[in-house]
Amino acid sequence: MAFRSSANSAAASRTTRPDPGLARPAAQAGHVVDATAIWRAAQAREAWAEDLLADGLHALAAGLTTLKTIIDPDVIVIGGGLGLAPGFPDALNARIATLDPLYRIALRPAALGAAAGLVGAADLARGSSD
Repeated sequence: MAFRSSANSAAASRTTRPDPGLARPAAQAGHVVDATAIWRAAQAREAWAEDLLADGLHALAAGLTTLKTIIDPDVIVIGGGLGLAPGFPDALNARIATLDPLYRIALRPAALGAAAGLVGAADLARGSSD
């Protein structure tokens, strides 16, 4: 019984709280939107979105730098609705270009597009090894 109550409580909180990432600070600033809407608002030169996006690009570049430092991949694949939004990869690459060359990493778009994560999760859940 307690499990059901906890599950219902968790489901209720998911419907009232924004998603993590850029949406959370946007909501704290009074804009209940997802990351893609923040990108569109920044493209429309809305100052709140431009500031939030600059912070997000900085954080993402820092995270990719950490990956580069720890596991030293040759390339990182970027996907998702925001990751593949027109202009976003260029903005991220521009931010990465400001880093020390030692920490720069090549980015490639996900071959499966914005649904790459969902397709990968479904494949993993299905137990495919291909």
